[in-house]
Amino acid sequence: MPPVIVGDAVRLRQIVTNLVGNAVKFTERGEVVLTAELEAVDGPAAGVFVHFAVRDTGIGIPSDKQELIFDAFAQADSSATRSHTGTGLGLTISKRLVGLMGGRLWVESIEGQGSTFHFTSRFVTRAGSEPVDDATVEDLRGVAVLVVDDNGTNRLILHEMLTSWGMRPAAVAAARDAIAAMEAAENRGTPFRLLLVDGYMPEMNGFELVETLRANPRFASATIVMLTSADSDGGAERCHKLGVAAHLLKPIKSRELRTAIARALGQSPAASAAQPSDILAVRSAHPARLLLAEDNLVNQKLAIAVLERWGHSIEVVGDGRAALSAVARERFNLVLMDVQMPTMDGLRATMEIRAGEEHTGGHVPIIAMTAHTMAGDRERCLDAGMDGYVGKPFDLEELFTVLESHLERSAVRLSSLGSTKRTVRGPARQRSGESRPAAPLQDVVDSAALMNAVASDRKLLRELIELFRQEGPRRLAEVRSALALGDLGGVETAAHSLKGSVGSLKAKRSYEAAEIVETLARRNSMNEIQAACAALEQEIAHLQQALATFAGAA
Repeated sequence: MPPVIVGDAVRLRQIVTNLVGNAVKFTERGEVVLTAELEAVDGPAAGVFVHFAVRDTGIGIPSDKQELIFDAFAQADSSATRSHTGTGLGLTISKRLVGLMGGRLWVESIEGQGSTFHFTSRFVTRAGSEPVDDATVEDLRGVAVLVVDDNGTNRLILHEMLTSWGMRPAAVAAARDAIAAMEAAENRGTPFRLLLVDGYMPEMNGFELVETLRANPRFASATIVMLTSADSDGGAERCHKLGVAAHLLKPIKSRELRTAIARALGQSPAASAAQPSDILAVRSAHPARLLLAEDNLVNQKLAIAVLERWGHSIEVVGDGRAALSAVARERFNLVLMDVQMPTMDGLRATMEIRAGEEHTGGHVPIIAMTAHTMAGDRERCLDAGMDGYVGKPFDLEELFTVLESHLERSAVRLSSLGSTKRTVRGPARQRSGESRPAAPLQDVVDSAALMNAVASDRKLLRELIELFRQEGPRRLAEVRSALALGDLGGVETAAHSLKGSVGSLKAKRSYEAAEIVETLARRNSMNEIQAACAALEQEIAHLQQALATFAGAA
């Protein structure tokens, strides 16, 4: 494939979105895979044909219905209609768009086994090279890496990614095969410098594999990057205890993996350190009017500072009901919606907004902000009508990329974006008084991560610290009050909010303590929650002392 090709990105995005969206709808288990490969080269002037394929392991299409599905509003099977939304006009539009791009669209399918939708498109070649990411190709060239994943598609994708960066990958499907491969490589005198390990595999999972390697003196110092689909069972903490260099959640972006590998191998420190400052220095190509629905004052403060730097105009509300009122009152380009809020949560608010749009027309993009990492939680966001999601605490690069992607698609642009004025509706933000001196507690806050999160902006850091010194005790008082009343639902809500605040401040111990209280409250574990709340109070006290020290140093 040429490094740079030029074509109609808007049409291509619409085609791929339609085909992948249909594949996901009709696939209850298995996988959906998108591939692209060079089909023909007609010469520099004529350009190239690229063959795209979207393969799924879904319900499949009967052979006598396969042409019918490309007709407007046709439905392959009435039973499919009852289980899924129809493919309808999407495939008809896709076929026309493909034709406009000089290609053709067709399907291969076996009922009960799955389908593959193919299409070709013509592109023009352009001289140039692929932009270099944080980690340069030269940093990784020649590095021997072992991929351990039981899914064949994942192994293939990772193998091709690593090969494109000049690395020397080998791939195995099971943990025991990985141990054998490492022993063979050691005996040859060509050991693997890096392992990419899937966390969840049959027989021996990735965590058990790492434990086995750490117990073997030959492999105890192996550099390992763990790849998992979710972090519902404390995968990040297990990785930390096992000395895993990086933990990434699937699906994994090429740049994300590349940067993680470089950091794990101790390369490109300058580029990595510069990244947070660089991303805050960027201006959005699509300055927009955004609605931020977030009840946590620390997260509000951080989000406003970041979004305004990117050139956006912000209105802030503190709960889902206020978000509904704001959307009814004003036209926004995009909504950033916290999932868990008082009065009305983000999922319910989104469903209400979508219901209203059925009568009024239009579609405002809504991006979920969620601390949950389970695939099911993210699917709930999409099922509620949200267009995408970002994790909390915020990863600035992820947030910027998601916003730019959705704003680029949106045809709605406000004309009055000259200023970055904002209106705040919801909880009033207060500043605390003078900070009191306290002894530094170096293990309470990850100071390097915190400085990266605010892009070394000491003014913003001081404002966040001042805000939390007011907000933290209030949230902690809510935990105490709910616990005294035996209201475990109230304890869960208050602990969740407190967790969001301390997460933004990179206070790992406080975050873990709040998460324990939240989990115990959700499980109605009254016998254990008293001690957990006491531990949380102690961690917050330590955090307040550490933040006072940081505020003075900043």
